[in-house]
Amino acid sequence: MRKPLTKRQLAIYEYIAAQIRQRGIPPTIREICDQFGMRSSNGAREALAALARKGYISRRERLSRGIELANSFDSLECSGTALRVPLLRNPVNGALCIDEAPGEKVLFIDSSFLPGTGRAFALLVPDSSLAKYGIRKGDLAVATECHEGQPGEILVTAIDSRFVLVRVPATSDPEPSQQVPESHGVSPVFGKVNCVVRRLTGVETG
Repeated sequence: MRKPLTKRQLAIYEYIAAQIRQRGIPPTIREICDQFGMRSSNGAREALAALARKGYISRRERLSRGIELANSFDSLECSGTALRVPLLRNPVNGALCIDEAPGEKVLFIDSSFLPGTGRAFALLVPDSSLAKYGIRKGDLAVATECHEGQPGEILVTAIDSRFVLVRVPATSDPEPSQQVPESHGVSPVFGKVNCVVRRLTGVETG
């Protein structure tokens, strides 16, 4: 049984779960500090260490967003409403909006995974350039339509008539990261990634 949390620890844990639910990614140390008015990162690090020690989270120290919930269902509020999500295919063939992009198959995703107000769509992740952020080649990235993003978010755009994923650099990043094409240029922003669907291979079910 996990040990109970203090009010402060519980607030930080609920904030982490909410960020994963709403944005699809955990917060950085700096974002936790800003949210709770901490002047030093030591306060956030001590709180995360306590959450890990009590069995609520696990951490990957070398990643800026290396926080994982021990019980991933804590970040979910399943609605029981399944959304029909089209799986778009490459090439984009010059599509300038989701309506013009060719569809291939359909997924059914619980609406709690898609907090955005735009229309939902999915695409096959073509490479592992964003593996450090938990998105791997072969995953199905599920996104909601939008035309701009916030720091730290993963966006869907198109380069050379093919869908690609790019990450908006965050001020807390330890090193320069991939730049996002401007939405008014030749590579429009199609949407923001909310979650990924991954098929496990080599797992015995019997």
